[in-house]
Amino acid sequence: MSSAAVPSERPVAGLADVLPARLRLLGVVGEPAVPLPGAESLVSARTPGELASPDPLLRFDLVVLADADGADGPLLHRLTHEAGFVHCPSLEAGTMTASGFEPAGAAGLWVKRGDPGPEEYGDDYLARWGDNDFLANAEVTAGDILAHLPAGHDASSVRVLDVGCLNGYVMESLRRAGVVHVYGTDISYPLAITHTVDRYHLPAITVGDFTSNDYPSAAFDLTVCMEVLEHLPPPLTEPFLVELARVTGPEGRVLVSTSEDPHVDPTHINCRRRSEWYYLFAKAGLVRTGRQVIYEGFNSFVLRPARTPGEARRAVAAAMAGYAAARMTGKARPIRSNPWPG
Repeated sequence: MSSAAVPSERPVAGLADVLPARLRLLGVVGEPAVPLPGAESLVSARTPGELASPDPLLRFDLVVLADADGADGPLLHRLTHEAGFVHCPSLEAGTMTASGFEPAGAAGLWVKRGDPGPEEYGDDYLARWGDNDFLANAEVTAGDILAHLPAGHDASSVRVLDVGCLNGYVMESLRRAGVVHVYGTDISYPLAITHTVDRYHLPAITVGDFTSNDYPSAAFDLTVCMEVLEHLPPPLTEPFLVELARVTGPEGRVLVSTSEDPHVDPTHINCRRRSEWYYLFAKAGLVRTGRQVIYEGFNSFVLRPARTPGEARRAVAAAMAGYAAARMTGKARPIRSNPWPG
């Protein structure tokens, strides 16, 4: 197996109108008869089972196989990203269809079939916010996030996960600021994949419920979760926060912003006061650190994983005391599993 930059701009024969103009990560098995497309990186292997991404958190834009020997649909599904392609003239249609692929409009070419996800986060959701220029403040967005880099990291080394990445605008903002390792996940295929701000990010994006994600523990130095928590079904709040803590390294940071206003959008079903969020963060093993500001004017939280169980318990006790004080002043609703509406 080898990995190298691919300077070639040659199109795959007969597929130029179907494939993206440029690929980030190309996998090649055997010696295919077709010319290879241009790609930023190419990985080659003798068999499908030996093909592996140079970064375990990236998946291939396209896998090209010389023949179908050893190629099974589930393996190809794991290797390719949410909108990834597979090219092999001898693959069996039944196997590929059963494994989540569909014909891509050219002989021997298959594309992964997307799951649209929750209806409330489809095209209608994007239409309500679609007039925003998400990248208009890219420099500010990236700067405010990178101000919280853990010690010992810079843009070239930090590994960032954007949870609830929407169309990838935070990922692209960070990329423009020089961040090399940036990843994203969202529950909506239309938002994260169909309407992505740049296909470059697709190998780094997963679609699905974050509470059952497959990311390794402590995989990221900086975990970002902007304007997501208010959208969660309330019963998923605690497992979601536990996952934020789990995927973040012991010296990492978790950056959160969340709306307290249920009237902004009908999907705001999990709005809570700051005092309650601190309590729930502490229960999940996340404690506050540093200045609690990410974007000026946003309801922001800057957190890190608790270093010991004792530190987490103390944080829970402090948060409960803060919450009790807020209740005495009439500034908090009762802690409960479903705080909104009511």
